[in-house]
Amino acid sequence: MTRDAWAMLVVLAGCELLDTTGTGGTSETVTMPTVTTGGSWTDSVARGIPCGMLLDCFYSCGDDGACQNECYGASSPRAQKLVDEVEACWDEHACGDDASCAEAYCADELQACREQPLPQGGDICYAEGVYEVCRSGSCTRYDAMNGSWGFDEAAASVWGVYYCSLTMDESMLLASLSADYVGIVEPCEVTSCEPH
Repeated sequence: MTRDAWAMLVVLAGCELLDTTGTGGTSETVTMPTVTTGGSWTDSVARGIPCGMLLDCFYSCGDDGACQNECYGASSPRAQKLVDEVEACWDEHACGDDASCAEAYCADELQACREQPLPQGGDICYAEGVYEVCRSGSCTRYDAMNGSWGFDEAAASVWGVYYCSLTMDESMLLASLSADYVGIVEPCEVTSCEPH
């Protein structure tokens, strides 16, 4: 499997995204925000991440193979091993771009990757945002919340905002199926952090 196929793999993990500008209806990638604490992106954000977060890191890179390789290189050794097992299964069954093939033949490997526990140490940061859904002239605001682990507080903050944004995107996508308007009122921002 090429690194370009990782976006397909992340779709298997259930990440489908919506345009968050409030215009609704079109797909747009939620990108991983960057931090400015020095070092490369992976030094400050992807260092030591487990396998499930590694898949998300690949996804945030889009088709940028160098970025995907940085994600891989910065992840934990266990995450690399688990991703290598998924990749080997994918290749063994010649899945190519066929997600249903990977679901059928590599389900155990994908599950092991998704269920890798968080590393000890680091920080967990939580983020919250607000989106609005309007139906028949009546609008309701909803909170989107999520949090995540990072090697340090700066990395955990980036991941917390990223996962909050994904949560908001998924909720907005579902709401857009029956709404006249769906849009972000307040983008996700970190609300708290704590040691892990």
